[in-house]
Amino acid sequence: MKRLGLILLIDDNKADNEFHTIVIQKADVTNHLECIPSSRKSLEYVTKSLTTQDNNECPTPELIF
Repeated sequence: MKRLGLILLIDDNKADNEFHTIVIQKADVTNHLECIPSSRKSLEYVTKSLTTQDNNECPTPELIF
């Protein structure tokens, strides 16, 4: 199975983020997991990832939860 480059996890509940991080890491489906606790910051991240020239600095998520 092909691994995803980046999964973006957006949730303001710290316990949910920790649980989902563990589940995603155990599933071994991604090279990188980014957790962002606010919708505003997540929109800023996605906007930056789509507009930046250097995709290593801010990679575009392949899956968003």
